[in-house]
Amino acid sequence: MKDKHDGFILETAIRKLGFAAHDVSRALRSNRRMVYNWFRQRDLDMEVIQRIGKAIGHDFSNDFPDLDLKRKVPAQRKAEIRVEYDK
Repeated sequence: MKDKHDGFILETAIRKLGFAAHDVSRALRSNRRMVYNWFRQRDLDMEVIQRIGKAIGHDFSNDFPDLDLKRKVPAQRKAEIRVEYDK
């Protein structure tokens, strides 16, 4: 069982950078509720972490050393994520 909570790590890193949930949601053209939902999730898709990192200009590789955040996300998967999280 995974002992790390991805959402907590993500939220802590974002706040240390001086961003609030509304900053992230605005950068992603999403809503704050979605951002807060991500903060509550124990396991997050690598693509979500990459998308947030790109939106705020931060590389989360040090925050998530277990994940290969340098891997390219296929364009089709990016579109699926956008649709999935913009609901």
